[in-house]
Amino acid sequence: MDRREFLQSALPAVALAPHGWGSLLLGASPAGRSPAAFRAYDLIVIGGSLAGCLAARHAARRGLRVLLVERRTFLGTEITATLRPWLQRRGFETLGRELRDLLLPEAEKVEVGVPFDPDRPDAGFGAAIPLFCGSVKKQLMAALLHEGVQVLLMTGVWGVPADREQKEAGGVALANKFGLQVAYGRGIIDATGPVAAGPARARTDHSFCLEFYRVRDEVQREISVPASLGLLD
Repeated sequence: MDRREFLQSALPAVALAPHGWGSLLLGASPAGRSPAAFRAYDLIVIGGSLAGCLAARHAARRGLRVLLVERRTFLGTEITATLRPWLQRRGFETLGRELRDLLLPEAEKVEVGVPFDPDRPDAGFGAAIPLFCGSVKKQLMAALLHEGVQVLLMTGVWGVPADREQKEAGGVALANKFGLQVAYGRGIIDATGPVAAGPARARTDHSFCLEFYRVRDEVQREISVPASLGLLD
């Protein structure tokens, strides 16, 4: 299949709304028209975090037209972008069955390599529940697409255009390899976590794992850093 045939076959799958590419408008609004006249989405979610994905899915289930924008090439950033493919066992039993199946499908338990029951603290892996980053990414994407959520990966948000009265946000200004676009919507959720556009006091922290190799037993260790680095409160 050559490039032209591929693009023709792919366009229907990546259309951003029932009206196709018209829902993602390039540049500014024509003279005399406000962003409200071109609104294509009821809700725009910024960030493919777990919170962002679940918020987008919930809104879509309520009949809203939803766009989710993520700057990375995958979803589930708290787990998949931090190289921390595990969850703390404490509290896992309180998650709903749907969310548990989303993070740890039944088929994945076999791939772990040893029999274990996530509901039993004495059933291997101590206080942690192992996950598969690839599975989490695919499960989240499949769940969003199943509910009709439109997903834009490798896309950053660089601005929030307001209406002519400057009283409310009219959408988000996007940047990706295709250039600059504006997606219009009536509501916006910032689910980007520690890189949120909101005030610093409202941001959340992430833990990162730099590298691990042939790990057998859980090791609790803290590394002290100088306060001059600005990493401490």
